[in-house]
Amino acid sequence: MVVNKRGGACSVKVCTQDAEAKAGEDYEKVDTILNFNHGEKQKFVEVVIKDDDDWEPDEDFYMQLYDA
Repeated sequence: MVVNKRGGACSVKVCTQDAEAKAGEDYEKVDTILNFNHGEKQKFVEVVIKDDDDWEPDEDFYMQLYDA
């Protein structure tokens, strides 16, 4: 979830970054721009996690927010 605390119109770029989890293998990459209208305070970003039957320890990835 991304929160716009100022309440005015704005946009922010959002993308996933690999760590132990790898895009295409463990999850579907996200690379988008979220646009907030005046008064809009939050947005949700959906990341599809790819499930398989192989046991693995927990793996992380990052969500990067930039150019707000």
